[in-house]
Amino acid sequence: MKLKANNTTYILLAVVLGIWGVFVVSFVNDLNPGDSQVELSLGTVSTGKRQVQPKAVFELVDTPRDPFLNTNYTAQAKKTTTKTRVTNTAIVWPNIQYKGQIKSGSSKNTVFVLAINGLEHILKAGSTASEVKIVQGSNQQVRLQFKGQIKTFELQ
Repeated sequence: MKLKANNTTYILLAVVLGIWGVFVVSFVNDLNPGDSQVELSLGTVSTGKRQVQPKAVFELVDTPRDPFLNTNYTAQAKKTTTKTRVTNTAIVWPNIQYKGQIKSGSSKNTVFVLAINGLEHILKAGSTASEVKIVQGSNQQVRLQFKGQIKTFELQ
């Protein structure tokens, strides 16, 4: 009996050492992946490297519909604005001569004498005649506005 008990102990000891050997070899192979691979075969047990699956690569695709509202996106048309260019055409001023000013009492009652295209006009500051407006004036010069342009005319 003693002989049979020792035989089973030796057999079990060989199986345990074989299993521990498989674990040690797989651990060493995992630490040194560049080394040559050692394969042991004990029946149906083999120690090989596990196949590593590559990571999945995802790409974002532009979807033509809204997933929440279940409607299609519509491309918004770019608004194009056309800029109109204002060309400064030369404004032809009428023939203007500053003849002088007439004061009576305070400076509010001052009037200016202008000859516009040969016709004489007596105007206060701010008044208009033949599209010519008096902006301001003194006894030596007067500033006039015609179609948005301002010019200064000297006494003649």
